[in-house]
Amino acid sequence: MKKTLAAVVMGVALFAGVASADTLNNAFGNTLTTTGADGASFRWFFNADSTYSVVTPDGASVSGTWTREGENLCVTPTGGGPTQCALIVDGKAVGDTWTVETGNGSVTVSLVAGRP
Repeated sequence: MKKTLAAVVMGVALFAGVASADTLNNAFGNTLTTTGADGASFRWFFNADSTYSVVTPDGASVSGTWTREGENLCVTPTGGGPTQCALIVDGKAVGDTWTVETGNGSVTVSLVAGRP
């Protein structure tokens, strides 16, 4: 459960910013990576069918569902854990990298082509 919560919290940082469908649509079929100030990286895979999965730094996989609620993207892990929501960053495409400030420090986000 602790791993799931950490993954969800890192995922929320992906989308802090101004709302737009572009970034989320560009994530389908590709990989979003988030790297915290501590160097821990998560690989996120969002699907058009409203599911997602994330690979944690230790190689564990967490999955769940996502919803769009107005300008927010909300993720809910399967099997428990709170739903986390954040605004979606505007206009990010494959190859883009950006930094988001969170309550737990900076998170670097990259949108990478394809899925490993």
